[in-house]
Amino acid sequence: AVGEEELTNEVRTTLSSIAEEKESHTSEYGTLNESVALESIASNLSSKERLLMDTIVHMGHWLTETERDASLTVDLADSESIRNAAIQMQAFIDQLKMRHLDLIRILDESQNKVVRERSEVMTVECNRILGECQRRKITLTKMLEESRAWDKLRKSLSIWLANVQERVVDGSKVDAADLQTLKQELSEIQEIAEIAGKMKFKMDELNECSNALLDNYRADEGHNLSHTISRLNALWSKFNDNVRIRRAVLEAALRARSDFYSSLEQLEEWMNSVEASLVELNEITINTQMLKDSVKRKKWIEDEKSVRADMNAHKDVIRSVEDMGAQLTRRVEDLKEREHLKERLSHIDIRWRHL
Repeated sequence: AVGEEELTNEVRTTLSSIAEEKESHTSEYGTLNESVALESIASNLSSKERLLMDTIVHMGHWLTETERDASLTVDLADSESIRNAAIQMQAFIDQLKMRHLDLIRILDESQNKVVRERSEVMTVECNRILGECQRRKITLTKMLEESRAWDKLRKSLSIWLANVQERVVDGSKVDAADLQTLKQELSEIQEIAEIAGKMKFKMDELNECSNALLDNYRADEGHNLSHTISRLNALWSKFNDNVRIRRAVLEAALRARSDFYSSLEQLEEWMNSVEASLVELNEITINTQMLKDSVKRKKWIEDEKSVRADMNAHKDVIRSVEDMGAQLTRRVEDLKEREHLKERLSHIDIRWRHL
């Protein structure tokens, strides 16, 4: 009994191997066998039925190519290619509808069972591909609208960024600029920063549009869109950094310039005060009768010492202001401001020597 069971298993294994080999052979040569079968069938058909069968066969090849072409992906960042794909898809739809009518005509005209069956199968296939093309057309139409909105927003941001970036980078050298220019450029930078705050909402909107396109149309090409938005985000970050740096530099330059002119003005006021005190002391020395009074003479001596001490205390201040002024006159490019500053510094030097 055991021997019979082993023999049965061997027979089953052999039969299974033969079946697998036959299936493999059929799969490998299926297309060839199908062509041979069609030729065999066509040889038994009338000339009219043969023409109808040829039409069906050619239509099958066309449907295969159409389905392949309709499944091609598009670049999400290229609205023109999306538009062309949508136009092409509509052309496929129109052609498929015409082919469908041709298949219906074949069903009406053919009296052969095989031809009619093949026509029915091809009709189902035609309707399936037509449905795919119609759905793809809807997707492409929606995609085109979103891509155009994305591209319009991207272009407006890119143009604005290029313009303001040039204004920020091409500003005057702060050391060489006159006071009015510094104030004007700081005002412009503050205005740009304020507008940039509003433009950030548009930048956020663009990023949201980009993410939506990439998420909603994963099957299509999103590499260029991702690269474009990444580059724009990098430019946006660089622009904001440049604005912050330029603003800080201008504010520091204005503070330094303002501090200098404030020191210069205070020094001039101090000199006015010292000159007035010295004139008063000099007038007292002319009045010899007044100096005979010991109390008044003592007060004059104390006042004179006080003025001298004050002048000695201001020596470093005067030297510092003169050094700062000399550096500024070498850097400032505005002729009017430079000459005016030189004149004030020269006047201070003359007055100080006189004192």
